[in-house]
Amino acid sequence: MLLKALVSSAILLFTCHGVSQTITPKVVDGDYRVELTIGDKVFIDQMTLQGKDKPMALQEFQGEFVGTMIVPGSFTSPITGSGYCTYEGPQCDLNFSIVANENGQSYKVNYTAKVDAQNYKKYQSDIGPLIITGIATLEDGSVLGEYTATKQ
Repeated sequence: MLLKALVSSAILLFTCHGVSQTITPKVVDGDYRVELTIGDKVFIDQMTLQGKDKPMALQEFQGEFVGTMIVPGSFTSPITGSGYCTYEGPQCDLNFSIVANENGQSYKVNYTAKVDAQNYKKYQSDIGPLIITGIATLEDGSVLGEYTATKQ
């Protein structure tokens, strides 16, 4: 009888412990490998994103973020931007800019970005990395190129 009570208590303890697991929310913050396609050339850059006042939670974020864009062998630029992510839809939209310093010239590059619904769900379910896609434009609105950023 005592053995039966101990086994029942152990099973109850195990079951309750398993249910009380903490799930870490998925965030956009992190390091990315960026593939920027300009014409027929692909440039590999590095990008780091971080929520300015709080982490950019994939399920619910609205606010500003900062970061760094590294174009190897050329320049490093701070990133400033804002974004909106929600589980409704689901959707995640980001807008940010850098100042490129190349060949003795400085110019602003604006990035629009999104996480599509399929990739959002895969990342949320631990099936794949977070992938951000978008377009890079110059200040006059002309398209510089398209890019894909994969979280490392």
